[in-house]
Amino acid sequence: MHYIRFCRPPEVQAGKPHATVKVILAITTDLSDFFLSPRNPIQLVVIGAYTEHKDGKDQLVPVVLTQGNPPSWRAGMRVLKLDLPLPPQPIETIQIRPLDRQLTAMGTGDVLPGKQGLIMAVYADMPRPGDGRAPSVCFRSLRLSAGDAAAAGIAGQPLQIEEDLGESIARHIWDSGIVMVSLLADMCLDDTVSAKESPLPLFRSILQTPSHPLRILELGCGVGVMGIGLARITSLKRGGNAPHILITDLSEAEEKARANMARQAGKLGNSPARLDFEALDWEDGKNGVFGEKARFWPMGSCRFV
Repeated sequence: MHYIRFCRPPEVQAGKPHATVKVILAITTDLSDFFLSPRNPIQLVVIGAYTEHKDGKDQLVPVVLTQGNPPSWRAGMRVLKLDLPLPPQPIETIQIRPLDRQLTAMGTGDVLPGKQGLIMAVYADMPRPGDGRAPSVCFRSLRLSAGDAAAAGIAGQPLQIEEDLGESIARHIWDSGIVMVSLLADMCLDDTVSAKESPLPLFRSILQTPSHPLRILELGCGVGVMGIGLARITSLKRGGNAPHILITDLSEAEEKARANMARQAGKLGNSPARLDFEALDWEDGKNGVFGEKARFWPMGSCRFV
């Protein structure tokens, strides 16, 4: 997996006849330790969006900002600088992704097959010209879909997770969380695969047909991709008792994890999962010292073994 990253916040500059947005981006691995070096140049598309009031409700209207002249990322590049004209409408968000849909990780169904490396799009709120403020975060969007779930309209809402701009590993999305959420979506949302055909059949059975309300503990949640994704997935699939999911990490991860929990307000369905964060140092945990919330069935996304 590779990720399009803003090297610094998008900068809007007023001008005549139109304003422009300056963007500096890179495409790297999850830890930003390697740059994407494609065999052939990869064309990118930059899409802005503004709000339009129509039929009694507000809706986002996309606008392609790179129409007719798509920029490209080439082997050996470290940064790509763009200076793009803006339409007269006030652009509220900006999205950058590969022009080729097959190269883009848009949904969990794209990630799980693992047939080729994919690139995750990046989104950010747009600053207003002259307001002196710039966004400090960007966010990723991954549609929760597997098998016939998307076609049936079960998984229509994307999972949005924010991360900090900059190089902090603790506040970035990692491959392990994206892959684990994709596996969980396949287990819970795809009814076309039998338990015998599915990887981890016992685990799949526990998630799909629990004999009691699930209590789940995630160790090392980072920005919260896996635990929050599981809460969204189980709420899409299950009725009745909602699972109780506790995500944990060092205290410095709490602010970003809670911000991403807040992003899910109103998107957890009719049976919302109980979702909470607690600071937990693994060095304390391995010695039996935990926080106030205990006696959970553990499940963690593990990157380092």
